[in-house]
Amino acid sequence: MGDAPIPLIMTRPAEASGRFVDQLPGSLAQKLAVIDSPLVEIVPETTTQEISAGIAVIFTSSNGVRFAPKGQGRLAFCGGSQTTEAARRAGW
Repeated sequence: MGDAPIPLIMTRPAEASGRFVDQLPGSLAQKLAVIDSPLVEIVPETTTQEISAGIAVIFTSSNGVRFAPKGQGRLAFCGGSQTTEAARRAGW
């Protein structure tokens, strides 16, 4: 009789959970029973905010970068390496 799989409950949006699980080493992933149970859904705001040239922004998630206007060289403070990279790619 083998070991029971280890439950891993993924509560982030499906896309982010999938990226996380895909990055796990195969030897670990084989031991897991992944349970997708997203608690939030990322949706864009329907209003547009103007960001003046001299204004800096703070991004706490790459999702914020995804829905923000292009940076055009403006300053952004970012929480985490993925958010920082997303902001760089978007011109922040």
